[in-house]
Amino acid sequence: TRDDAVALAADAPRRDAPARTTPSRGTSPARAALRAWREDASAHPSPNAGVIEATFAGALGLKLGGTLAYEGRVEHRPELGTGREPGPADVTRAIRLARNVALATAALAILWSRR
Repeated sequence: TRDDAVALAADAPRRDAPARTTPSRGTSPARAALRAWREDASAHPSPNAGVIEATFAGALGLKLGGTLAYEGRVEHRPELGTGREPGPADVTRAIRLARNVALATAALAILWSRR
Protein backbone atom coordinates (compact mmCIF):
# COMPACT_ATOMS: atom_id res chain seq x y z
CA THR A 1 0.00 0.00 0.00
CA ARG A 2 0.95 3.62 -0.27
CA ASP A 3 1.37 3.98 3.53
CA ASP A 4 3.79 1.02 3.58
CA ALA A 5 5.81 2.54 0.74
CA VAL A 6 5.99 5.90 2.52
CA ALA A 7 7.04 4.23 5.79
CA LEU A 8 9.69 2.18 3.97
CA ALA A 9 11.06 5.29 2.22
CA ALA A 10 11.15 7.23 5.49
CA ASP A 11 13.03 4.39 7.19
CA ALA A 12 15.59 3.95 4.38
CA PRO A 13 18.23 6.41 5.66
CA ARG A 14 18.35 4.72 9.06
CA ARG A 15 18.73 1.25 7.53
CA ASP A 16 21.27 2.43 4.98
CA ALA A 17 23.59 4.18 7.47
CA PRO A 18 25.47 1.04 8.66
CA ALA A 19 26.12 0.00 5.08
CA ARG A 20 27.66 3.37 4.30
CA THR A 21 29.77 3.82 7.42
CA THR A 22 31.17 0.30 7.94
CA PRO A 23 33.45 0.29 4.87
CA SER A 24 34.76 3.76 5.67
CA ARG A 25 35.67 2.67 9.18
CA GLY A 26 37.60 -0.27 7.79
CA THR A 27 39.48 1.70 5.16
CA SER A 28 40.45 4.66 7.31
CA PRO A 29 43.15 2.72 9.25
CA ALA A 30 44.31 1.16 5.98
CA ARG A 31 44.65 4.57 4.36
CA ALA A 32 46.48 5.95 7.38
CA ALA A 33 48.81 2.93 7.33
CA LEU A 34 49.60 3.44 3.64
CA ARG A 35 50.17 7.15 4.15
CA ALA A 36 52.54 6.56 7.06
CA TRP A 37 54.38 3.87 5.07
CA ARG A 38 54.85 6.14 2.06
CA GLU A 39 55.70 9.31 3.96
CA ASP A 40 57.42 8.20 7.18
CA ALA A 41 59.07 4.78 6.76
CA SER A 42 62.20 6.08 5.05
CA ALA A 43 62.92 8.40 8.02
CA HIS A 44 63.59 5.42 10.31
CA PRO A 45 67.26 4.42 10.74
CA SER A 46 66.43 0.82 9.77
CA PRO A 47 64.90 0.39 6.31
CA ASN A 48 63.18 -2.84 7.36
CA ALA A 49 61.89 -1.76 10.78
CA GLY A 50 60.84 1.62 9.41
CA VAL A 51 58.25 0.07 7.11
CA ILE A 52 56.69 -1.99 9.89
CA GLU A 53 56.77 0.71 12.57
CA ALA A 54 55.42 3.44 10.30
CA THR A 55 52.67 1.19 8.96
CA PHE A 56 51.61 0.11 12.46
CA ALA A 57 51.70 3.72 13.67
CA GLY A 58 49.36 4.74 10.86
CA ALA A 59 47.02 1.77 11.26
CA LEU A 60 46.74 2.31 15.02
CA GLY A 61 46.40 6.08 14.77
CA LEU A 62 49.56 6.65 16.81
CA LYS A 63 52.73 8.68 16.66
CA LEU A 64 55.86 6.61 17.32
CA GLY A 65 59.47 7.71 17.67
CA GLY A 66 60.78 11.00 18.97
CA THR A 67 62.96 10.91 22.09
CA LEU A 68 63.15 7.40 23.53
CA ALA A 69 65.34 5.13 25.60
CA TYR A 70 66.79 2.28 23.58
CA GLU A 71 69.19 -0.30 25.04
CA GLY A 72 70.03 1.97 27.98
CA ARG A 73 70.71 5.14 25.99
CA VAL A 74 68.58 8.06 24.90
CA GLU A 75 67.94 8.37 21.17
CA HIS A 76 66.17 11.00 19.12
CA ARG A 77 64.38 9.41 16.21
CA PRO A 78 62.05 10.83 13.58
CA GLU A 79 58.35 10.63 14.39
CA LEU A 80 56.37 8.03 12.48
CA GLY A 81 52.63 8.53 12.04
CA THR A 82 50.53 11.55 12.83
CA GLY A 83 48.27 10.24 15.57
CA ARG A 84 48.30 10.53 19.33
CA GLU A 85 50.98 9.40 21.75
CA PRO A 86 50.73 5.66 22.57
CA GLY A 87 49.47 4.42 25.91
CA PRO A 88 49.33 1.08 27.73
CA ALA A 89 46.09 -0.01 26.02
CA ASP A 90 47.80 0.33 22.65
CA VAL A 91 50.03 -2.66 23.39
CA THR A 92 46.98 -4.93 23.20
CA ARG A 93 45.82 -3.19 20.03
CA ALA A 94 49.25 -3.65 18.43
CA ILE A 95 49.35 -7.34 19.35
CA ARG A 96 45.86 -7.79 17.89
CA LEU A 97 46.90 -6.01 14.70
CA ALA A 98 50.05 -8.15 14.39
CA ARG A 99 47.99 -11.33 14.88
CA ASN A 100 45.44 -10.24 12.27
CA VAL A 101 48.17 -9.38 9.77
CA ALA A 102 49.80 -12.77 10.35
CA LEU A 103 46.48 -14.61 9.90
CA ALA A 104 45.65 -12.65 6.74
CA THR A 105 49.12 -13.35 5.35
CA ALA A 106 48.79 -17.07 6.11
CA ALA A 107 45.35 -17.17 4.47
CA LEU A 108 46.67 -15.43 1.37
CA ALA A 109 49.64 -17.81 1.23
CA ILE A 110 47.30 -20.81 1.41
CA LEU A 111 45.06 -19.40 -1.30
CA TRP A 112 48.07 -18.56 -3.45
CA SER A 113 49.50 -22.08 -3.09
CA ARG A 114 46.23 -23.62 -4.37
CA ARG A 115 46.41 -21.80 -7.69
